[in-house]
Amino acid sequence: ETVDIIVATAGVVAPKALDITKRFYGTMLKEHPELLAYFNPAHNVPISIHQPTALANMIVAYASSIQDLSPLLVPGGAVEAICHRHCALAIHPEQHR
Repeated sequence: ETVDIIVATAGVVAPKALDITKRFYGTMLKEHPELLAYFNPAHNVPISIHQPTALANMIVAYASSIQDLSPLLVPGGAVEAICHRHCALAIHPEQHR
C-alpha cells in the first residue's frame, strides 16, 4: 500500500521536493538549533540550499525507484555515502523522528 502511494504521488511531489526540504530544514533547525553541529559549516545550513537540494534529490530518486531500489544501492553511490556520513556522525534512527 505504501509503495502504491509513493508511485501514485511521485510525479506530483518531485517538482515540489526542494520546497518541501527547504521548509523541513528551516523548521527542524529552528526548533532544534543544536542539530547545526551535525552539518558541514561550508554548506552554510540553513541559508544554503546544498543540504535541502541533496535531500530533495534523494527523495525523488527513491520515489522514482521505489519498485526497484537496486540502482540506488551501487557501491560508492549516494546511499552508501549517506550511510557513511550518518555513521561517522553517530546519527541513530531515533534522531530522525
